[in-house]
Amino acid sequence: MNRSWLSCGISTALWVLVLIHLGLGLVAEGGAYFTHSTPSLNTSTCFQNFTAEQLKVLLPLRLEMALLLFLLPLAITAFCTLRCVALVGRSSMPTGRKRRVAGVACATLAVFVVCYGPYNLSHVVGFVVQESVTWRREAMLSSTCNVFLEPVVMLLLSPPHLPGLAGRLCGRAGHGRTSSSRH
Repeated sequence: MNRSWLSCGISTALWVLVLIHLGLGLVAEGGAYFTHSTPSLNTSTCFQNFTAEQLKVLLPLRLEMALLLFLLPLAITAFCTLRCVALVGRSSMPTGRKRRVAGVACATLAVFVVCYGPYNLSHVVGFVVQESVTWRREAMLSSTCNVFLEPVVMLLLSPPHLPGLAGRLCGRAGHGRTSSSRH
């Protein structure tokens, strides 16, 4: 079996795992009625105030999702990233390129931890204290930072000789042009 089929098999297995967990989450939500309606105020709150019966279902489910869908991928990603950085470090690439590869790899891993760590930590803490933590909503906000942090990291770590936004923002001209050659 060649490596491309192995990669496709692993990717398919991971997608199946994620879809199974999504299904478990939807089944748990449907059975525990996690949406709370307040007819007098004509409002509905979702995933905030839970009964003890709901927490018995929800807290283990959140813990399992944090462990299986965050910590396990983080461990695999960290291992692969650090292994890649070690292999590049021993390669015959120029030192500047080695630093750039290591910077991009480590920055991407750091963005993953910074963006998704607090939300998943709220699941673990909630399970330990056996209640839904009050700071969970704020922790969820950090996951939205991935939308802009990842492109910013790639922009800042892009090669300095490439033209584009990074060059214009940092006052660098692309493709060997300098500001004095325009005269």
